[in-house]
Amino acid sequence: MALTFMPAPPGLAVDYHNERLYWADAKLSVIGSIRLNGTDPVVAIDSKKGLSHPFSIEIFEDYIYGVTYINNLIFRIHKFGREPVVNLTSGLNHATDVVLYHQHKQPDVTNPCDRKKCEWLCLLSPSGPVCTCPNGKRLDNGTCVVVPSPTISPVAPTSDTCSLVCLNGGSCFLNARKQAKCRCQPRYNGDKCQVDQCWEYCQNGGTCTASRSGMPTCRCPTGFTGPWCNQQVCMDYCYHNGTCTVNQGNQPNCRCLPEFSGDKCQFRQCFGFCENEGMCQLAPDGTKQCRCPPQYEGARCQDNKCSRCQEGTCNINKQSGDVTCV
Repeated sequence: MALTFMPAPPGLAVDYHNERLYWADAKLSVIGSIRLNGTDPVVAIDSKKGLSHPFSIEIFEDYIYGVTYINNLIFRIHKFGREPVVNLTSGLNHATDVVLYHQHKQPDVTNPCDRKKCEWLCLLSPSGPVCTCPNGKRLDNGTCVVVPSPTISPVAPTSDTCSLVCLNGGSCFLNARKQAKCRCQPRYNGDKCQVDQCWEYCQNGGTCTASRSGMPTCRCPTGFTGPWCNQQVCMDYCYHNGTCTVNQGNQPNCRCLPEFSGDKCQFRQCFGFCENEGMCQLAPDGTKQCRCPPQYEGARCQDNKCSRCQEGTCNINKQSGDVTCV
């Protein structure tokens, strides 16, 4: 997959739970997203939310974190654009990357020693897990036995049994103090593995994934988001009675009433004010503003950019609106 609709996005981040790739364009001051299969590209945040030249980005749950290219700010913004940009710090010297460290973002790896039932202590070696014994004992068929001294007869190992009943697939083992303990499966904890991490953890039909850290994560169905799938994606998203729908990438979209426009139906349209097919919108203070096609500019889109070329050939960049005269 290639992002062919932009020159070179400097920042990329993957939202694994929603299966979307987020990109940052420092030149256009926008952050967009696209499904991992290359479909459904959308612009998530632009300069109207205070975004300025995003360079490197990282995503976690419902927020995007990043650094800016011009003034080296570290910022945070809601990935659906529900909140303005929040600058977390400033005054950095040439910040080029941002990395989030959180237990839910780190790889959940297994310890090879968990599969090896050692009586005293398990250590990792290049060849795999190895059982060890304390001073004065040696390993004999997986059991630590007393090392006989020259003047004392060998001591026969005691036959200890593990009688603790472990639930949900847990296994019983004896620790160094000969105490019976349960080694639980990843999804369960408790002294007898009786506690299910995922029991009623995710809401609204979310799928729970257990973690060895004891903090499970939720994969939310379409229409819901949040750490427990407890938030509706469309909640208070569209303005002026717009109808909100959720696409396959779990992104909200607004269908506006005829007199309103904008990605959230936030602008009231005003007909006949803008020239050259410009789109007119009313600002919150009631003033009229025009969104011009790439070839035109001015307060009412009345100026043709190609007039700068005089008798030369005019080329318009439809993405940025830049004019090149040949």
